[in-house]
Order: sequence, then structure tokens, then C-alpha cells
Amino acid sequence: MRSEKRRIRLIPYRIVSDEYKMYNYLICLSDEKSADKEFKADSYRISRLSGLSIAKKLSQKEYSSVTEYERLKEDHVKSVKHLLSDPRFGSDESDISKVYLTEKGVEMFGKILYQRPILKGNEKPKPNAVNEFISPPIQVKYYFNKFGKDGVILSPSDSFEEMRKLYVEGAEAYNRVVEK
Repeated sequence: MRSEKRRIRLIPYRIVSDEYKMYNYLICLSDEKSADKEFKADSYRISRLSGLSIAKKLSQKEYSSVTEYERLKEDHVKSVKHLLSDPRFGSDESDISKVYLTEKGVEMFGKILYQRPILKGNEKPKPNAVNEFISPPIQVKYYFNKFGKDGVILSPSDSFEEMRKLYVEGAEAYNRVVEK
């Protein structure tokens, strides 16, 4: 397996552990996921980082002045702070996801703690109803993909389509195996 080298600029904020104390993450501002190389809040599992080099300081070409750099840091402190509670899903985009949960889905939600998204209003989930979660969409998808019909992601629409495609392709694969 060939590893691809990437150049990513980071502005470190803090190192934190995940809630299970299994891994340490660097919470930072990163230009990796931005097409226009704008800094956004992100996190990286430290054990996966390699070949790092430390710049002495940011160049004047990248920032017109020290005040611009200070403004950049100040603007992003709020977006970085949410990563302190759960750094595994490095994204500053916590959307509201809507998920329909059956009674069994609510029961599963109570039992499966790993990577559980945050329920809006910190209430208990309602059975046979649409519940809202405030977490990155990728976290919602990872968590609810094991719920099957008992936890259906309704929004955002791209998450809904991704999950629908996953289950359709899975059903087709199982049907092919049964037909042989």
C-alpha cells in the first residue's frame, strides 16, 4: 500500500483524548478540507500523523499582517471548542440531523454509547417519532448505520441518500447470494 504525502497547514489548539481514553487527538485549525485553503476547525488522531515539520512562523505571503493572524485565531476559537468534547469526527460542521426512531431504535440508542450523537435539547429520544441530533453528519451516519429500519436518517438529504444506497446495495448483495 502506497501512502500519499499531503501538505496540510495546521494551527494547533490543544491535545485531547476521546471519551474512552483510547486515542489522543490534535485539535487545530487546518486548511486540508477547504478548496480555497481557508482554515477550519479540525482534529487529527495523533497516532496517524507522520512526517511532520514545524514552520518557524507563518509567512507574510500567507497572512498580510500579525493582526490578520490574530483575527483568524479569534474567529475560529468557538468552532474549535466543540471538538474538545468529541474530537473523533474532525469537522466544525455540526448540522441538525433528523432521524426516525422506532421503539427498538430508542432501546438501541439507550444501549449503544460508542459514537452516539448528541440529541437536541438533551432530552430522551421519542419512540416512533422524528428526533433531532446536533452532530456532524458523518457521526450520525456511522452511529445509525447499524440500526437498520429502527433508525432511519431523514435529513440532511445527502445522508438520507447515502444510507438508502447502502441498504439497497446490501439487500441486492444478499439476494444474489441467496439465488446462487
